[in-house]
Amino acid sequence: MSTSKFLKVLFLFLLFLGFLMINYSHKYRSKTAETELVENIEKLKRVPEGPSPVKVLYYSLCDSSLSQPLPFKESNWTSGYQFNLKNYLLKTEGIVDSKISLYSSDACKYMPFIRVNISEYFPINITQVYLAIFVYPSNTTLCIREFENLKAKITQLGFKEFQIPKGISSKETPYERIIKQVLFMWGEGNETVYVECSHFLSYNRIIILKGRERDIIKLTSVMR
Repeated sequence: MSTSKFLKVLFLFLLFLGFLMINYSHKYRSKTAETELVENIEKLKRVPEGPSPVKVLYYSLCDSSLSQPLPFKESNWTSGYQFNLKNYLLKTEGIVDSKISLYSSDACKYMPFIRVNISEYFPINITQVYLAIFVYPSNTTLCIREFENLKAKITQLGFKEFQIPKGISSKETPYERIIKQVLFMWGEGNETVYVECSHFLSYNRIIILKGRERDIIKLTSVMR
């Protein structure tokens, strides 16, 4: 066989081999996605019906379209500011940052089936916002008391209260209602603290966000 014929045969063989590999890869990914979907549906069936403190955390840590979790890593930061809230049922706290891979987001641990069809990284650029969520019984008096105690503590730290910017939503829906909210700043806005007491999924919750104002506005725009 001449060299030219040999090269043609080799080229056709490699082309055919490449086609087989691409076809196999596509079928493998489809099968994997199908398997994950079935597994996640089974997990979803085992989740108790009705509201619960875990679900409050889960839905709070999703973007508003519920298509993906927030880029969230748990970290105990509130104790450093002596934000000692009491009487809560469940809490989580940590850092939200777009650089955190969604595949490793700690938001997924509350409801594992959230991992279906998510991108690796969050589409909105958010840089290091400290987040804390405290879930309370549906007792408005208790939530307001803890909110006011926290507000007094932040004032003692030297933060000044400012008007809530328009970018921070105060919308009311059938499952969510903001009871109280306040925004504090230190200096030129590089140090901002937002606190919210809200009714959500038959429970109350207190949300604390600490970071730059623009990042806090971005985060509140996608949080429930």
